[in-house]
Amino acid sequence: MKNLIFLLSLTLGLTAFAQQPLDSSTVKYERQLRGPKRMKKNIIQLELLGRGVFYGLGYERMVTPEISLGTSLSYTKINLNPYFIETEFQVITMPLYMNYYVNPGRHNFVLTGGLTVFSIEAKARFNDATTVALNEYQDSNPDGNVAPFSFEEIEATTSGVIALPQAGMGYEFRGTSGFMTRANLYAFYVGKIVPFLGLSVGVAF
Repeated sequence: MKNLIFLLSLTLGLTAFAQQPLDSSTVKYERQLRGPKRMKKNIIQLELLGRGVFYGLGYERMVTPEISLGTSLSYTKINLNPYFIETEFQVITMPLYMNYYVNPGRHNFVLTGGLTVFSIEAKARFNDATTVALNEYQDSNPDGNVAPFSFEEIEATTSGVIALPQAGMGYEFRGTSGFMTRANLYAFYVGKIVPFLGLSVGVAF
């Protein structure tokens, strides 16, 4: 009889414990992972450095709890003025990639890979000091002008598009509110492997 009472008390105690409510944030996140309909499938993020090289403002779409597809865009202008030539580079980058979440949850180990498309335009001309010196020399030439134009008019432009493969791995934290942060280590292939670091912050909705 005592054993029966003990077993009954133990059973009731375990039942009451099992019915205790879980932490609301845990329940909310577990529900998000049960199926695509409950997931926050859209992510907007800003990555510093990373697969966009300088930075990237991007969008990702979760297609399953383990896989997301993404892209980003960046624009950078670089001016160089070595010696007597002034060069301006305009660089647009657009990475296209896939992420694989090894252990979907709040703390994720992520594998990633794809291509980064670079659109590059370069312009070169004589810098101001060189232009002034050449124009003064031309004007002072005793035989008259040596060229029927001003050196300010000389400019060379070239452009091109290339795509570089990239792959990486990293860690991501995603809170129940949708806040996301990620740190990735990438490898670009440019004839040899070049490592690169990327840090991201964003929001899932």
